[in-house]
This record gives sequence, structure tokens and C-alpha cells, in this order.
Amino acid sequence: MSGFTIRWLPGTEAWRPHPHLMRRIEDHYGPKLAGTRVTVWPRSWEVIDDLFPGRNMGYYDVRAVSRDDEVHILVDETETPTSIAWLLAHELGHQRVRLTPGLRDALRDAAPVDVTDKASDEYHEVDPEERFVDGVATKLTMVRKDREWWRERTRRHPHHRMTIVMPRHTR
Repeated sequence: MSGFTIRWLPGTEAWRPHPHLMRRIEDHYGPKLAGTRVTVWPRSWEVIDDLFPGRNMGYYDVRAVSRDDEVHILVDETETPTSIAWLLAHELGHQRVRLTPGLRDALRDAAPVDVTDKASDEYHEVDPEERFVDGVATKLTMVRKDREWWRERTRRHPHHRMTIVMPRHTR
């Protein structure tokens, strides 16, 4: 039984991973992540602005975010059901690290101090926690659908070239 819950918002159903991949992820994390809530969102400027208030985020700056006991995953045509399985395993890996003090502290002590933007590609390439959860996700899903894979897909998407600043969404 899974310790985490997933809420697939309308418009995200096509990205549901194959049940065998979901079982592998659930079996690995199981009750260790009780209370962790995952929400899968259709990618839009409004969702990006809601998840990152006050930040001038680009359309393809992030795929997902893990905060406290929540994970938020953004989906659109740059993703596949398998890449979402990989991303889910990756983000749940961050949750597991957060809940394992010795591991969390060791990885954070080894984090780079000269790269301060934790959302940047550069940071993800060198941060020990990112490398660790990438490895766990790859082992669980048997494929590597990391930032490098995703960046290649986003480069071909029309939103990649957007340079205008979109107005901020307000509720």
C-alpha cells in the first residue's frame, strides 16, 4: 500500500504511468512517505505563477517541485507517461531524503556553495541530492528521463523561445 497520495487534475490523465511502474514506485517508497501529497497539474502560466509566487519563472524552468510534504508535477506534450513515472520517483526521492535526517544532512553538507539557484540546470548537474534521486528514479523506472532528456524535448517546443514576461496570475 502506498504511503503517498496522487491527485491527477483534469487534463492530466494521458500522462498516468503504466500500472507496473506505479507498483514499483509504491513498493519502493510504501508507507515511508505517509502523508506525502502529489498533485499532477496541466502546465500553464497560471499554475507556474501559483506554485512560484513572486518569481519570474520561465515556462520551462521546472518540471516539478517538492516542498514540505507536497510534490507538484507539471505535464504537457514534452512529457510521456514513462517520464512522469521517472519524475514521480525522483520527487518522492527528495521526500525520502527530507525524512531521513542523516542522509539529508550528508547530501546537503556536500551541496555546491558556488551555485545558488537551486532551480537551475547547472545546480541539478552537480548537486549530490539531485544526482542521488536521479539514480533512484532511474533504477526504479529502468529508464533515464532526467533534465538533459527533457531539455532536448523542450528546445523543440514553441514556448522554449518565449522571452516576453507574462502578467502574473492573481486569484
